[in-house]
Amino acid sequence: MGRTKEFNTDEALEVAMRVFWKNGDEATSMENLEEAMKLKRTSIYNAFGNKRKLYQSVLDRYLNTILSRFAVVLKQADSAQEAIEGVFRAIIDHNFSFDNPGGCLVVLSVMENQQHDESTRRMLEDILQGLSHAVIKRLKQGVVEGELKPDTPVRRIGEQVTAMLNGITVMAKAHFPERHLRELAEASTDTLLKNYVVGPKK
Repeated sequence: MGRTKEFNTDEALEVAMRVFWKNGDEATSMENLEEAMKLKRTSIYNAFGNKRKLYQSVLDRYLNTILSRFAVVLKQADSAQEAIEGVFRAIIDHNFSFDNPGGCLVVLSVMENQQHDESTRRMLEDILQGLSHAVIKRLKQGVVEGELKPDTPVRRIGEQVTAMLNGITVMAKAHFPERHLRELAEASTDTLLKNYVVGPKK
């Protein structure tokens, strides 16, 4: 009996992530995955389960290796305003990076929502809500530290920022110029926070 060929599951998952990221879930076939991952279908199934389970593993990897960077930006910023500016810059950098297939895997997946089962839809919802909660948490910190006024509507602003991040991704995918999106992001930060920043803005 021949031995099953060993392979690096982490590297294989990275390849699968980029295939789904480029093509979307619906347009990605098992044949596409076999070719890109250089694995037989049985090896993929044995390592990751069926296509739906593989896709969920890909979403989890995307969250932990890509979207986690935005949480770092929010956490490391010296102020709430710098956090919002930073996360806008980060999403634009992400969308226009030559290292990425383009767009955001999560946002593109949500746009294919009707193709997913309930557990996958919940994963996508949790990821987007988690991003929104991270923004809201950083805004609340700004209130506690006296940077933002006590009456700052942190939930509304946090959800607006999340909507803007998703909108920027869709606009980038529709080939809006990078310069225009950076101008939009800068104007949005000013509009969202101008009535709530205490004292002169940095």
